[in-house]
Amino acid sequence: MVDKVGVLKMWTSDWLQQRPRKKFEFCPALVINLIQHIEIMVEDSGHDVLVDTQSAEEWFLHAQELVPMALEKAREVKGFPGRWKMIISKLEQIPSRLSDLSSHPCFSKNALCKEQLQIVSKTLNEAIELAELCVKETYWGKLRMQSDLDALSGKLDLNLRDCGLLIKTRVLGEVTFPSAVTSSSAEPEAAAHGNIRELLARLQIGHLTAKHRALDNIVEVMKEDEKNVLAALGRSNIAALVQLLTATSPQIREKTVTVICSLAESGSCENWLVSEGVLPPLIRLVESGNTESKEKATISLQRLSMLAETARSIVGHGGVRPLIEICSTGDSVSQAAAACTLKNISAVPEVRQTLAEEGIVKVMINLLDCGILLGSKEYAAECLQNLTSNNDNLRRSVVSEGGIRSLLTYLDGPLPQESACWGIEELGAQQAAASTICRVCSSTEMKKLVGEAGCIPLLVKMLEAKTNSAREVAVQAISSLVILSQNCRGVKRDDKSVPNLVQLLDPSPQNTAKKYAVSCLASLSSSKKCKRLMISYGAIGYLKKLSEMDIPGAKKLLKRLSRDTADSKKLKALKFERERERDRKRNRQIKKSCGFRGKSSGTPPGPFRIKYEYTRGNQSRTCSCVRLLKGLLFHLFCWESRKMALLSTFLFLDQIVWLGRTGIYKNKERVELIGRISLFCWMGSSICTTLVELGEGGRLSASMKKLEKDLKNSDKYKDEQYRSKLQKSNERSLALIKSVMDIVVAVGLLQLAPKKVTPRVTGAFGFVSSLISCYQLLPSPQKSKTP
Repeated sequence: MVDKVGVLKMWTSDWLQQRPRKKFEFCPALVINLIQHIEIMVEDSGHDVLVDTQSAEEWFLHAQELVPMALEKAREVKGFPGRWKMIISKLEQIPSRLSDLSSHPCFSKNALCKEQLQIVSKTLNEAIELAELCVKETYWGKLRMQSDLDALSGKLDLNLRDCGLLIKTRVLGEVTFPSAVTSSSAEPEAAAHGNIRELLARLQIGHLTAKHRALDNIVEVMKEDEKNVLAALGRSNIAALVQLLTATSPQIREKTVTVICSLAESGSCENWLVSEGVLPPLIRLVESGNTESKEKATISLQRLSMLAETARSIVGHGGVRPLIEICSTGDSVSQAAAACTLKNISAVPEVRQTLAEEGIVKVMINLLDCGILLGSKEYAAECLQNLTSNNDNLRRSVVSEGGIRSLLTYLDGPLPQESACWGIEELGAQQAAASTICRVCSSTEMKKLVGEAGCIPLLVKMLEAKTNSAREVAVQAISSLVILSQNCRGVKRDDKSVPNLVQLLDPSPQNTAKKYAVSCLASLSSSKKCKRLMISYGAIGYLKKLSEMDIPGAKKLLKRLSRDTADSKKLKALKFERERERDRKRNRQIKKSCGFRGKSSGTPPGPFRIKYEYTRGNQSRTCSCVRLLKGLLFHLFCWESRKMALLSTFLFLDQIVWLGRTGIYKNKERVELIGRISLFCWMGSSICTTLVELGEGGRLSASMKKLEKDLKNSDKYKDEQYRSKLQKSNERSLALIKSVMDIVVAVGLLQLAPKKVTPRVTGAFGFVSSLISCYQLLPSPQKSKTP
């Protein structure tokens, strides 16, 4: 306990410094009040705090004694009659409030009651002091005294209200005994519950500093025991928290919005929060709070906006613009929460036009392109999906702002690999993007624009999604797009479109995409290639079951494919006859080139199994084509066979060489030997190619000279046959040059002539040979049709 005289000197010195020195008279009542409070001053952890050394009954008696004194002094005042009249009316209400407080059974045991009596006593002492100053007119300036009287009136209002709240909150019944040590598990839990209720009551009573301390304690308790805090909350506590959101202190607002964010996320106090008017202060914090306050306020609005009525209230209180600004400039968490809030609001049809007027379409498209978190992009896609629902104006707005390209870019994005949960959310967002594209395609112009933007391959890829809903949205979008012929051609060009669509014909009840798949395949059935693919992937079996289920369009598509199946058998027979006729013509050409004339015996196809009848002199003989090929053509055929054998050997041995180079085959000496053998085989095949090309070139040259004689009276370059032979001759010449270069490259690699064929020469010839090979692989130009 500190020295009473020292404390008295300290308090008196401070009081004298605060008061003006002119017209000063010392107040005996103040000295008495100081002496009464000296006994409760101690130093606790470096801070001076008031420690109550008197019981609640003693404080009650002291307050009762001060009330008549304050009333007597107040009635003696002549100046400021209006203000003192109001103060007197409030002083007269204090005895009844104190009486109600003292009549509570737990009055003497609760710390809150003692603290409240101390505060009331302090206010009464201040009233006595101001009354004496006014009676003796020793105050410093009327304006200052008016301000002090207004402050006193406010304190009296606060005291009266707090006394009433102590009874209403029932906190006086929650009594804890710090010195008691209990062994049961239920009693500590009840004690903790009582302490939480006391902290919540402190939010409603006392001055702002006391509420700030209580708020700090509640934040700490919620970190450890949020469940009990939520259980102890009442509507009056919610109202007190909402009032603290408008406090002048930024620290109080920040801590209050943290508590409210936890309450909103718990989902147990949403109706109370909204009914107590939490939306306007939250929107103001989103608009002008610091970074942490904005984040917590936005998360609170995200949770509260799930109710349609609350979403309308957010729009009515002007919350759309601050949320849109956060989507444009906020950090990652705030951006995602704001996007989710706007997505929830966009689900209410009557406010969509208001959102559009605030520029939400452009912001959501930018968020799709530049969103920090994956969740932000998901919410943006879902928001656009909501906005384009049954609203052609907003659909056109999405297209005009470049939304199609952004949706496609997002749709093509890979699913994240970090976590399966994120993957599922991302797949849902891609489904929302596809659904938005489907809704946008309401007109022919829109369908054309979407097709030109490259949407079709992405939607076809989405047909392979794991979830049935994603596949359904994708096939629905495709069925809408293929109505346009150019989009239909784009689907036909995709190799995976028909197989994926056929798989969606599965008649199981879980597959809800089958009716759209039938529509898509019906549009593609105009292509013979697509029909063959449908048949080969088993579409007929699926369609038979779907026809029994009366799926629209299934019977018609089944008839079309069944008819084409019968026609395909006829086409195969016709193709077989054409092949036989082509073989007969080829064998006649072979016989003619060898100098024989005769008729085919009509045996089955195969140029080396067909027998021919020919006439030499007066005798008619029959021989096989093998005997007819004894001339140059037969030798060319033999060299061609040798070339193919050597080339096949080279390719086979080269695989063993590569196995050795990768370390799979360990015998290095044998690998080197096999490598040289393979190179010799390649060189041999190149030599055979050279001989074959020389022979074929000679034959072509002879036939061209003969043709030139026949066409000597006309322009030979206008003759179709001559031009064809000339083209073949050029191709043969190019192949001959390549084969010679391959021989040189093989000699260089084998080092058969290291002085003449150096590595540089080998590389140059190999490079030119590769260029010739690339040129030979180019498609030949189409022949122009002459009229």
